[in-house]
Amino acid sequence: MKAILRKSAVAKLPAGYAVDTHLAPSYQPWDQRVCAIPNGDLYRAISAGTAEIMTDRISRITPEGIDLVSGGSIPADVIVTATGLNLLVIGGMTLTVDGEPVDVGKTLTYKGMMLDGVPNFALTIGYTNASWTLKADLVAGYICRLLKHLDRRDLHWVAPQAPAGAADAGLTSLIDLKAGYILRDAGHLPRQGAGSPWRLHQNYVRDFALLRAGRLTDHVRFGRRGQQVAAPEPETSAPAQDPLSLPGTGHVDVGGTRLRYRKTGSGDPVLLLHGIGQSLEDWNEQHERLSARHTVYSVDLPGFAYSERLSGPATLAKLAAVLPAFLDAVGVHRPLPVMGNSLGGAVAMRFAADNPSRVSALVLANSAGFGQEVALVLRLLTVRPLAALLMRPDVKASRRTVESIFYDKELVTEARVGHAFALSQRAAHRQTVEEIARDLGTISGIRAGWRTALLEALAPLDIPTLVVWGDHDHVLPFSHLKAAAAALPRSESYVFSKTGHMPQIERPDEFAAVVEEFLSRVMAGRLAAGV
Repeated sequence: MKAILRKSAVAKLPAGYAVDTHLAPSYQPWDQRVCAIPNGDLYRAISAGTAEIMTDRISRITPEGIDLVSGGSIPADVIVTATGLNLLVIGGMTLTVDGEPVDVGKTLTYKGMMLDGVPNFALTIGYTNASWTLKADLVAGYICRLLKHLDRRDLHWVAPQAPAGAADAGLTSLIDLKAGYILRDAGHLPRQGAGSPWRLHQNYVRDFALLRAGRLTDHVRFGRRGQQVAAPEPETSAPAQDPLSLPGTGHVDVGGTRLRYRKTGSGDPVLLLHGIGQSLEDWNEQHERLSARHTVYSVDLPGFAYSERLSGPATLAKLAAVLPAFLDAVGVHRPLPVMGNSLGGAVAMRFAADNPSRVSALVLANSAGFGQEVALVLRLLTVRPLAALLMRPDVKASRRTVESIFYDKELVTEARVGHAFALSQRAAHRQTVEEIARDLGTISGIRAGWRTALLEALAPLDIPTLVVWGDHDHVLPFSHLKAAAAALPRSESYVFSKTGHMPQIERPDEFAAVVEEFLSRVMAGRLAAGV
C-alpha cells in the first residue's frame, strides 16, 4: 500500500518533488487515518505553486508565523492547529476493587478483554488489521459463556489472576499502533504481556480458538459475594517493576521504534549509554550527581530492557545509528559529551566516528573495543545452543551476573538481582543480548575486525576522550586500558582502585568528580577556540 500511494504521488507531482520527505510518514498506512484526495486537487495545487508542504518540527510560534527547528521560518496570517485525538480509556471511569483503586494504565489485560484482578469487567478492543466487529463478536460470545458458567455453579464473580512474573516478561501498551494519539495516551491504556493469555493477538484465527473454544478456568479466580477478589501475593525474587517509576523516565518514538529514556537536571546536555544486557538504571547514581550542572539523558538501547527492538538482527552499527534520531526526538541538536560503559562505550565510539559533529567529548568507562579478552559467559553466548541455556531466566544466574560486576559485594543487593532477573524474563532483551554477543565476538573472544576498524576511524578525530577503568574488572580486564592508550594516544585515562566493571556505580562520587573536571576543561577549550 505504501508503494501504491507513493507511485500515485510521484505520477501527479512535478519531477524531482521530494515525495519521500513530505509524503512518507514514519507510521504505516492505517496506523493513522489515511487522508484521501479523490480528485487530486492538492497535488494540482502543489504543481501549480499555490500550495506547499513543509515537513519540519515547530520551534515556536511568533507574531509573524512559525519558527522551525531546522532554522527556517514560515510566515502566516492564520494558523490552524491539528493536534489529533485524545483517548478516553474505558469512558473515563474509575475502578476500585475491595476499596482499592485500580490503575488501569498499569494493569495487565487477560485474553485482550478483561483486566487482571478486576471482577466482572470486560472491554472490547477490535482488530487494527481487520474488521473491528469480528473481535467484538468473539468477546460478546466469551462473556455469555462466562455468565452461563457462573450461573450453573452459583458463583457471583470471575477475575483474571496473572501468575508471578507475567507482568515482568514484556509489558507493552494494549494497542501497538504507532499513531500519535495512541502514543500520547499509551500510559493510560492497559498493559499486555509477552504471551497468551496476557497478550492481545491481532489474529482472528488465534482469537477464535482462544475465545470461542478456549477454557474458561485458566488463570482466573471465581467467587461469591463477600469474598475478597485479591489473592494472597506469592513470593517472588523478581517483583513487578514499573519501567517509568524513576523520575524523568518516559518513552519516545524514534523512526517507529519506541525507546525508554530518562531526562533529569538542567544545563549543558550529556548522554549516558549502558552495557550489554543492562539498562539505563546503570546510570542512576550519575543522574543524581551530574544533574546539578547538566541535562542528563540516558536511554535503553534498542532491544534492551524496556525499549523496542529494531527490525532485523541487533548489531553495534544499528545501536549507534539510532542515536542521532533519538537526540533529535528529545530536542538535542548541538554537540554533546557521550559517556558509555562496556558495550555502551563501543556504541559511543561508533556514534562519534559516524557523527563527529554531534559529539563534543567521549567518556569511556571499562569500554568494549580495546582487546580480545572478555568474560567466559559472554564468549559462550556466541554458541547458539549454549546461549539458549545460559539466557534462560534464573534467579541464581542473575545473582552471579551482578556479583561479577562489582568488587564490593555489598552492592550485590536484592534489588539489583531482582532487576537483572526481571530483564532476563523479557524475550526481546534476551534475543538482543545473544545477537550483540554474536555480532561482536566468537568463542575465542571479541573480534579484532570491528575493533580495529572502529579505532582507526576514531583516532584521527579531534574529539577529547577520557578512558577510565576499574582495576578489578572481571568482564573486560584492566589490561585493556593500556591498549586504549595505545590506540587513542591523545586520550586521557583514570584508574579507580578496588573497583569492578561499573565505576559509575561503585565509585559514584569519584566518577562524577573526574568526569566534571574533564568536561570543564573540554568546555573551556571549546570556548577558547570559539567553538
